[in-house]
This record gives sequence, structure tokens and C-alpha cells, in this order.
Amino acid sequence: VDERSARIDGGELWLADSDGSRLERLASGVGRLAHWAPDSSAVAWSRLVELEAPQEEQVPFRTEIYRSALDGSAPALILADESAYGVVPLGWSPDGERYLAALVGMDSAWTVRAYDTRTAEAVEAWPLPALEQMRSLELSPNAERVLIENVTGGEDQIWIVPLNADASLQAQSIIASAPFSDATIASPVAALWSADGSRLWLYRAARGGDAASAQVLAVQPDGVQVTQQAALARSGTASLLPASWSP
Repeated sequence: VDERSARIDGGELWLADSDGSRLERLASGVGRLAHWAPDSSAVAWSRLVELEAPQEEQVPFRTEIYRSALDGSAPALILADESAYGVVPLGWSPDGERYLAALVGMDSAWTVRAYDTRTAEAVEAWPLPALEQMRSLELSPNAERVLIENVTGGEDQIWIVPLNADASLQAQSIIASAPFSDATIASPVAALWSADGSRLWLYRAARGGDAASAQVLAVQPDGVQVTQQAALARSGTASLLPASWSP
């Protein structure tokens, strides 16, 4: 963010120039850094707070997500949940007015919820299809769909699911899959949104006699279907992991 970076040191969130100078402390009691706001005016971060009398024995912590503005104002609470078995911070809406997170309940059902960043109220929710072994969830830059890596039936699959009240349980597209076993550590397939969410970098790990390879896929307007835009030359290396797109 304009040659400045946010860092966590000993549970404190600091803002620093890229060379480590001009340090400013933004918050304390921080667990992990989540996401920059779209306009780089704030940083979202999360933490777990131990409960004295938990509602569920399996959920002894409350998950909290805060917004720390760079103007030095006090951190503002975005989300506080004591019922979810797990919470995955996903990111902001493009206008910065909502923050999205994925929550899994004791029944193993996943739901994406949008929270008003000013009131910390949940304003919208979308149930996700049943996930057997979720490995990653990535929100699209326009906050209209999620990219899911899920292992089911011995296959590692990449899904696109639209965040649409009428379609999120039915409309999903499996854009890639590869065998997955108990001995598998690194993901055999992985994908990464482009900066504007219109394309995906799709990676396949080396397997058998095939080298690692990648494709660029164009996401269609319906947000579910994709078409191949370009196939990158097969790499002679053992790994070709997606890292990031240029803006």
C-alpha cells in the first residue's frame, strides 16, 4: 500500500514504511492480519478470545474481526461470533462498506456472511454447498463469488460458487480436479483470481510423467462458467505455484 506495510509483532499491529522506518502502532491484542481495505485506509485483523462459559464445549473461543484505520482512531469491531466452529476472514466489498467471512457450524455447514463495517451487523448471508474437506476459500475482487478448494471422494477440486441467494446451493462449477490421498501435502491443483476478478490462474502440479503446468481462464458473466483464454507452456520444474497478479 503505497510503499507502506502492516506487520504484527508480539500481538501488536504496526504500520511501517517499506524500509522499516516511521513506525506507527495501530492496535494491540492482534491475532492475525486479514486484509487491506480497498482504498488502503484501514486494515482488518482477527483474534480469538477465550470464553469463560462457552455455549458449545467444542467452541471455547469467540472470534473477533476488527477494522483499524490508518488515521490512528481506535479499532472498530466488525464481527464477533461465539457459535461458529470456525471463521475464515474473506475480505471487503469493493466500496469498503461490507466485510465478508465464511463460518462453519457444528453441523459442518458453511455460510458466507456480509457484515456492515460501521454497525458490525450481519446484513446478508449465503449458504455454501456441502464441503467435505475445505482447504481454501478465496473471495473474488468484486465480492460476488468465492473460489473454493475442496477435497471430496479422493479428488482435490476447485469450485466457483456465486454469492447469490437463489443459486449458491445449486450453481457451482468445478473447473479443475486431481487425485488426492492421505499422503498428499501440497495442493495438486490451485487457482488465483486476477486483480479485477475476470480471470483465473489455474495451476496443476507435476504428476506421473507430466510436468507442472498452468492456464489462464476467463470467467464468464454468469460467474460460474469459465473458458480457456491461454495455456502457458509446460514447465520443466517440479512446481509452478500461483503467487499474485500484477494490478
